[in-house]
Amino acid sequence: MTRRHKAFLLIQICCFIAVIVTASLAIDALRTTRSDLVIKIFSFTKVEINYDKLTLLNFALIFNIIGSFAMNLLSLFGIHFANRNKVRALEAYIICQNVVFILHSTSIILASLYHANISEGLGVAMHSRMGTYYRNKSMILKNRLSWARDEVSQAWDIAHLRYQCCGLRISSSNPRTNPMAFYICRSAWGKSTTDKNESFIPKFPPSCCKAKNGGAYPKIKDSFKLEIEAVNDWKSCLLVDYEDNNNINKDSCYKPIANLLETYTKMALGCSVINSSLQIINQITLREIDFLNGDENVVGIEYLPDQQSLCAATNKGHLFLWRVVERDFEQVGAVESGFETMEWSPDQELIALVTGDLTLILMTRDFEVLSEQIINSESEGEGQLITVGWGKKATQFHGSEGKQAATAKLELEGGLRSTDNSTSQISWKANGEMFALSCFNKELNRRQIRIWSREGQLFSCNEHVGPIEQALSYKPSGNLVATSLHYRGKHEVIFIEKNGLQHGSFTIFGDKDDYIKQMSWNVDSTVLALVVSNSNGNERVYLYTSSNYHWCLKQVINKPVTKLIWDPEDAMILHIVTSNGDYVRYIWRWIISSSVNGTCAVIDGDLLKVTNFQDAIIPPPMCSFIIKMENPVSMVCFGDDDELLAVDCWGKVIIHSIKGSNKNEIFKQTSKLSLDQGKSEKLTKYCSKLVQLLNNLGTVCHITFHRHTIVCVSCKYGERLLNKIEIRDDFAETISSKSLDHDVVCLASLNSFVALQKNDGTVWKIDNDNLLEPMKDENGLNIQFSDVCQQMSLCKFKNAEILLIGLSKRHKLFVNNQQLSDCCTSFTVNQNFVVFTTHQHVMKFIDGETTKVMDMERRLERGSSAIISPSDTSVVLQMPRGNLECIHPRPLFLTSVRGLLNRTEYFKAITLMRKHRINMNLIYDHDPVMFMNNLDQFVHQVNSSTLINLFLADLNEQNVTKTMYHFMYISDRKNTESGCKVDLICDALRGKMTKIDFDKFLLSILTTFIKKSKREVEKALLLIKRLQDEGDKSRAEQALKHLLFLVDVNELYDVALGLYDFQLVLKVAEKSQKDPKEYIPFLKELQQLDEVYRRFVINKHLKRHKEALPYICQCIDKFEECLEFISEHSLYAEALRYFKAGSKEFENVCLRYGKYLFEKKKYDQAGLIYVKGGHYEDSIIAYEKCSLWREAISSATKSGYNPQEMALLSRRLSETLKKQRKFIEAAILIEQYAGDCEGAIEVLIEGRCWQEATRIMHKHNRLDFIQTHLNDAVLEAFRSINSTLDDLRSNFERNLNRLCVVREEKKKRAAELLYDEEDVGNADVYSDTSSVMTGSVTSGGTRSSGKSTRSRKKKERKLWSLREGSVYEHAALVDALRSIYSEAIEYKTDVTDLLRILFSTDMLDEARNVSAKYGGLLDILALSISVIWNVEFCLEASNFEDERHIREFCALKVAPDIAAYKDMSWQIEIM
Repeated sequence: MTRRHKAFLLIQICCFIAVIVTASLAIDALRTTRSDLVIKIFSFTKVEINYDKLTLLNFALIFNIIGSFAMNLLSLFGIHFANRNKVRALEAYIICQNVVFILHSTSIILASLYHANISEGLGVAMHSRMGTYYRNKSMILKNRLSWARDEVSQAWDIAHLRYQCCGLRISSSNPRTNPMAFYICRSAWGKSTTDKNESFIPKFPPSCCKAKNGGAYPKIKDSFKLEIEAVNDWKSCLLVDYEDNNNINKDSCYKPIANLLETYTKMALGCSVINSSLQIINQITLREIDFLNGDENVVGIEYLPDQQSLCAATNKGHLFLWRVVERDFEQVGAVESGFETMEWSPDQELIALVTGDLTLILMTRDFEVLSEQIINSESEGEGQLITVGWGKKATQFHGSEGKQAATAKLELEGGLRSTDNSTSQISWKANGEMFALSCFNKELNRRQIRIWSREGQLFSCNEHVGPIEQALSYKPSGNLVATSLHYRGKHEVIFIEKNGLQHGSFTIFGDKDDYIKQMSWNVDSTVLALVVSNSNGNERVYLYTSSNYHWCLKQVINKPVTKLIWDPEDAMILHIVTSNGDYVRYIWRWIISSSVNGTCAVIDGDLLKVTNFQDAIIPPPMCSFIIKMENPVSMVCFGDDDELLAVDCWGKVIIHSIKGSNKNEIFKQTSKLSLDQGKSEKLTKYCSKLVQLLNNLGTVCHITFHRHTIVCVSCKYGERLLNKIEIRDDFAETISSKSLDHDVVCLASLNSFVALQKNDGTVWKIDNDNLLEPMKDENGLNIQFSDVCQQMSLCKFKNAEILLIGLSKRHKLFVNNQQLSDCCTSFTVNQNFVVFTTHQHVMKFIDGETTKVMDMERRLERGSSAIISPSDTSVVLQMPRGNLECIHPRPLFLTSVRGLLNRTEYFKAITLMRKHRINMNLIYDHDPVMFMNNLDQFVHQVNSSTLINLFLADLNEQNVTKTMYHFMYISDRKNTESGCKVDLICDALRGKMTKIDFDKFLLSILTTFIKKSKREVEKALLLIKRLQDEGDKSRAEQALKHLLFLVDVNELYDVALGLYDFQLVLKVAEKSQKDPKEYIPFLKELQQLDEVYRRFVINKHLKRHKEALPYICQCIDKFEECLEFISEHSLYAEALRYFKAGSKEFENVCLRYGKYLFEKKKYDQAGLIYVKGGHYEDSIIAYEKCSLWREAISSATKSGYNPQEMALLSRRLSETLKKQRKFIEAAILIEQYAGDCEGAIEVLIEGRCWQEATRIMHKHNRLDFIQTHLNDAVLEAFRSINSTLDDLRSNFERNLNRLCVVREEKKKRAAELLYDEEDVGNADVYSDTSSVMTGSVTSGGTRSSGKSTRSRKKKERKLWSLREGSVYEHAALVDALRSIYSEAIEYKTDVTDLLRILFSTDMLDEARNVSAKYGGLLDILALSISVIWNVEFCLEASNFEDERHIREFCALKVAPDIAAYKDMSWQIEIM
């Protein structure tokens, strides 16, 4: 028998003995719980009393006993099968062991459930039973306590006597006990009696009294007599108050009974756990005998989840594969020299192995060799850099080291440290394309790092930088390999590029003798974990992060680590297996430690770097000042008034105050900071106590600090505790410690309000008694995040309720129960807003009052995150590389400005708006009424002409609260429609400034003239002229300079010239770029002219023609020039005002004006002007052109036409009217002014004016025209209308029938699209095809051509095409039918006139025919309206793209008025 067999047998025997012991304990516990009355009664916390019913505890003990006996039996079979080496039997043995293991696991679960029920409900259940069952059963007879027959009362008396206790605590939530709780249910034994004829109301049960022989009590169920002697005087016990009563037992019974129940619970749990552990030991030790021999050790192991196999390599050169399901070992490879290390690629497709003779073997997952390379070869790889001699050290600048550094030789050490076992290490890149190999090169006497490709080709070898250590880790993102270097007293982590060159380093915290056992990057390359060990064997885990190329030590874990692995999915989860066999999972999250006053603290090892962002924006690793701690800091939080609490890696605590006058002194320090001298002694007293308290609570996971109270969540022995610690001047005390049933994700506090989030997303409020109650929103609903939030913050805006802000790992942002974003990357809380950033690299804002996302965003640099809002207008952002940027977003800043404007603090508002370039219109648009009412305050507060000018310069008619700043005025927008805003402000402000201080605000007053919508430059110049006339030349000069800044100098020169003040003109001209040789002769020439004519010349020069006209009209001697001036500038209407009617000048102007209007084809107006000036012949010609025959006849009469001339004029006018189809007016001219009645009748018959023609015939007694002209014309009209009505009906019926066909086909196509499975299946294909076609459309240019215009017009003509199958045939048909409806109504008058003349001329058959056809047409039109304009058509959506076509299509949907087609007033009923 081998030694391994002997060891297995020895372990089996020990397990056998242990199982017997545990079974005996379980049997004894079961017997006790079945007989002990106290245990029986008070173990039923959730069910009705049933003494024969087994509790969960008894079931657990029974299962434990059964499993123990089964396990003993299986152990005997296991020993036998192991000696016989029967593999199949051993497999069956293992299966049976697993079944027994399930039995023991069930026992553990039942005992745990029992323990949970006891701990939750024991106190309440005991209290209720005491009040329910403790009736008047307990008596004192002859000074002896009589036993009650009731089981529950009996149990209470036994408990009181056995444990020398009385009653229980008030409630299960109060840890303190109080026997006075008996007062609550005193009535339960209030009628207890003693000797005859004496009754009393006791204050306590009699069994609570101290008995002389109270230790004796029955242990069996059938004993009902206690016969215990009470105190000599029972009244001194039962009737005396609690405080003065020394004859009762004052201890509570809750703890003894709970301890009794917990003892047997722990016994059941302990027995089951021991038995389960023994089963695991049995299975572990039961291995095949030849698996590991001698000193063979595993050097690499990998689990393959897809194969459910475990691959292991040993130092003896064996490569094994253990199939977990089949429980079968297979040796898949072997080498004689053994293996040093084995690493699988991240995708588990390749295996890299290093043999004992330093050979690299690369294999596939099927264990086929891809390549086999000697590691320490002379080749340096294909990626090694080649130097051509440029940039030599001798030519470089060496700073303070001097020129001698160029020739100095750097001597680098080699060899291995004593902690290096010289074995090789492999680290793969995350994408599996490359891996780094660190091995010892004996020839060079140093370690080398080589970079290999996936194909097994050497890429590069690192440059010699010193004695590097064994630890190695390839950065997942990027091309850096991390390793460690111990050289010249420094212990550093260095980074090697893919080409082998060093790229950065940092010094490791700790002693120089420390060495790194393991290093590992997390999945997103943000955290580097180092397992560091010192000479004493103590191990720690360091977590480093980088910001601004500076590496900070963020966390230190003091645990002996066997293996450290980062989670492959969550970058902030770290898995650790300790040398003690413990598995620990750490979940980290980034927390921004900041105070309400804008102070932030950054952890960097044993340094706390503190910066107040209200004073300066200092990016890390720089800071305002540093607090030096004894040990590395693990946790930091801020309390009130910038009080800072820090917890180091050993649980030590320091509380520091950085407020008040010391702030300026601290700000100047940059190296080290200790406690304030005045508080040092007191802080030392309670800090030592606080350290002890926190250590007793276990590992602190979350902590918050408010004034004198610390609330923290800790983990101790797997139990989660919620703790509240009170801090006084020189003392610290744990007020309460409560066990939690869920993991805590995070804490958030606001003043004394503390919220806690569990891992199920529920949020709980911690009250003053450290009790949890659900946190509710404003609607009274419990707050529960749909996704667990890693970051949480409490905030309160103005008078609103406290809001809870949460950000989950999936980037969901919650405000109470409402999710407001699903792409949030960070957030911070401002006084009025919640500011958050998104994946789209924009900043958005949540209004604190409405809790809605505002319609405003700001673009950010890629990857920016919000850190803190140190003031009400600013937000500090951190870029991905670590630097900081302070911005002032518009919503934050505008909220501050709005507050200033509401408080009428105009100077502060305008100063801030100027600094941040806010449109000054907001000062008025924010509240126009308030601003206009407080103009005096505005002027007095601003008190600066410069600032007022800035305000005036920004003014425009735009209402900024509706445009650029609309997002801030959605709910409280004021009505600012008050006419011309700029003019109103300028006029009102000018009046106030003139009244307050004209001299001080002179420039602003000038600005108000220029800023008006119609610039009043003349008034401004007149003001300057007034100053000049008053002798104030300096101020006039200053005002003129300011005016020249606002107005173009050439424009100002012209305005000054228009004032006819040559001195002012000269002053303005001097400020311009004009040549004096140009304007001085011109001014001299003007001075020589007459005053009236001079003003005409000036205005003409300034092109102010209307202003020049009055002056030239006054110069009668220059009438010809005046007439030419009027004609040149078309000032006829204005000129007529300046000449007397009937004068020669007036007639000449009218003649010119008439010709001008005639040329413009305004003949009617030309005729009026001609008549005004007495030019009647010209007016006749003008009236003939516009067919105003009445006016023409009047002018001819005024001109004195004879009858022949009048007849000729009448015939010309009648021909014109006939062309315009005005036959009645043409007939009037021929009859009345030409005297030709026959011609008039012919004209009326030609125009089908039947009634008027008949009237003329009868007037002139020419009835012969009825037979010769009228009848034939009437018949022709009958035939024409008859044919037209036939055509209308046939076209209507054809189009209506086609419309019905088109609509039916349309319905069929819609049904096919809806139900055709083939079309539905190919919907994606159609979508893709259309997308491709759309994407291929390109623009051919923007030049318009005649061809394209013609094509567009042709397309528009074809749009309403009636061609069958066209795209818009349906709309074209409706349009055609609507035209028929309109045409039919238009024929109503013609049909009515025709019917009347047919009836008058006795053509009754023709009249009935026309009446029937027209009536039938109207009937079918009326009946078809509901068919054409049905509901489906009226609700049909438009598929036109052009807006005009859309409007036309919408107009088609309006149905004609059916009443017009049912109106029969056109008919003649007497026919």
